[in-house]
Amino acid sequence: MAGNDGTQTSVLQLELIRDQTPTEQEAKILDIVNSAMDPATPETAMEAARQLDEICPPLQDEADVGHYCWNVWSLMIDVARSPDATSAMRERLIRIMECLSQHHRAVLNSGRAATRILWADLPVLSECLDVYFEDHPKSDQIWINMNAFKAQCLAAGVVDTYADAMHALSSALEEESDQMELKVLVACEWIRHASEPLLCWARNNIGYTDVPEDDELNYVEPGPLYQGPSTMCLRRWGYWQGRFEELAKEASGVSEATREAALEAARTMKKVEASVGNTLGAG
Repeated sequence: MAGNDGTQTSVLQLELIRDQTPTEQEAKILDIVNSAMDPATPETAMEAARQLDEICPPLQDEADVGHYCWNVWSLMIDVARSPDATSAMRERLIRIMECLSQHHRAVLNSGRAATRILWADLPVLSECLDVYFEDHPKSDQIWINMNAFKAQCLAAGVVDTYADAMHALSSALEEESDQMELKVLVACEWIRHASEPLLCWARNNIGYTDVPEDDELNYVEPGPLYQGPSTMCLRRWGYWQGRFEELAKEASGVSEATREAALEAARTMKKVEASVGNTLGAG
């Protein structure tokens, strides 16, 4: 990954990685991940996945395998959320995950990785992401990058993060907040990377007007500013687009950088609508 001066940025030089004292296993994982960054080709991603699979502990030691999986994901997440990580770096991580999922090894029946297929199910990835998502980090950029990574994972289909997307967009666009700047920037990352699956979900829910709270798959509580169905739907999508357009105006009171990000989010939504032949009036 090229830095601002044209040099290549190593994963090992990232802020959240360089100060770590990795174990021997963790150091191997980081070296393998780093090897897939430059050159960023399908072949290097496949080779990184092969090596990560190769150094996995013996399958009969399921607890060790589960711990190894956790280490792989947690180190990848640290790379992804580091404040100096790039979107391209996060995409490379996802390419490695996709290649790993093609290695069908065994069913894990105990520990953190219970009843998961190694590697097809990317065992404990979702749980590991959730742990990192529980507490807001000290750096706003780390939080923005973490959300961007989850959005990129959703777009790639490697993990279901719809609930996180809805929370981020609802808290930024459907309610007032004293952290509006940060929340809007986070919401923009979800639209930037995962607008297409969100719109597809909305289109699948055409006709949903009264969704019960016990419908865990479809019920999404609306914020106080949004008066519409309690689910992801075209009406909600249209409301979000309108809110981004409002936030892009100088009268919104947010910074110029946030206004520009909001405007780009609104434009992205329109582009995605056009690409799928969507009509907002249908919902």
